[in-house]
Amino acid sequence: MADLRGRRLVYNVALAFFAVFCGASAAAPNGAVLIATRVLQGAAAAPLLSTTVAMVTLAYPAETRGRALGFQAAGVYLGITLGPVLGGIITQNLGWRALFLVTGGLGAVNLVLSLRKLRLLEWREAKTAPFDVWGSVVWVCALSALIKGFSYLPGGIGYGLIVVGIAGLAGFIRVETRAPDPILNVDLLRRNRVFASANTALLINYAATTAMSFLVSLYLLYNRHLGAQTAGFVLVTGPFVQAAVSPAAGRLAERLEARFVAAAGMALCVAGLLAFALLTETTPYWYVITFLCVLGLGFGFFSTPHHLHDHGKRRPALRGCGGRHILHHACRRTELQLGYRRSGVGRDRWAARDWTRGSRQPPREHPGYLHDLRGAVRRRGARLSGRNRTPACRDPRSLTSKPRPGRPFPT
Repeated sequence: MADLRGRRLVYNVALAFFAVFCGASAAAPNGAVLIATRVLQGAAAAPLLSTTVAMVTLAYPAETRGRALGFQAAGVYLGITLGPVLGGIITQNLGWRALFLVTGGLGAVNLVLSLRKLRLLEWREAKTAPFDVWGSVVWVCALSALIKGFSYLPGGIGYGLIVVGIAGLAGFIRVETRAPDPILNVDLLRRNRVFASANTALLINYAATTAMSFLVSLYLLYNRHLGAQTAGFVLVTGPFVQAAVSPAAGRLAERLEARFVAAAGMALCVAGLLAFALLTETTPYWYVITFLCVLGLGFGFFSTPHHLHDHGKRRPALRGCGGRHILHHACRRTELQLGYRRSGVGRDRWAARDWTRGSRQPPREHPGYLHDLRGAVRRRGARLSGRNRTPACRDPRSLTSKPRPGRPFPT
């Protein structure tokens, strides 16, 4: 859509809708409305993700493109760094509604800056083929079924949705091979070895590292009994390092081959993952912070050269749609679900749902559900530390006689 209508136009319209839906989320009267507005907010944010890197790539010449992409990645990682901390402070002091108001306000400010600073710039491709509606519909349905299926495992519904999702992806590839202007250029994967290898590396990177922040947060909260704010300050050290090294990684990728810089980043990620495999309940905090920084360093040296290698080798007409953003965010969201399943909590959470049957209480407020879910987290922490613990009791009445230490699981 951005290639056909103009990337700046789509970017600004998406920003406007994003700000509006943030305000709607802040005014949500109940959970159902909040979920609906969050879905719309995510739909509005999708064009922002798919147009930003393409616009930066087209706005800068090849000799300075690496540095520009490095600063763009630094901005992303800086947002990831400050987001949890500022979000926690705002929520704790002003409430969760204020968080959406602040986010919507920042979106509105960004929209004003875009309208003023980019008013003379526009990128649009000379294409006559219509928008690939069928490909978009099949892609959304297939990916939704696949991700939803992982959340329902190990039940039969989950396996069924996964089969439907895989079949839908196969149908999507078939539709795209026949579309005059596909949203995913399948020929790039078939004939362009560089593009296929870059996206394979992206998939491997997310598959290996997505669950790490989730597991480390559980480790800090429930094994080391840190407060949410303290754990947040520990976790942001990794994204902070990412933001710091991304411009340097882009500049280095301009001088050397980007693939070598990205490979060095992957090697640092491997070192960080191996170090976290040795965590125990007595591991010093400096050890955790050090290897969070190592992971952040690896992400920083992988991400920017990967952007440069992928976009720099592609024709301008393919920098918006060429499949890179589709595969990038599909890999990221799908591997988030796979990482959650690999963490071992999803299986215990499924078992915890038994307590909600026949109860009028919302699932997250049911004492048996909360107790089982908390026990699942503790058992996972015991497996991380190599120690065995007594399984959490399934009887909710034990909550009154044997209170457990630490912070209660948030409702």
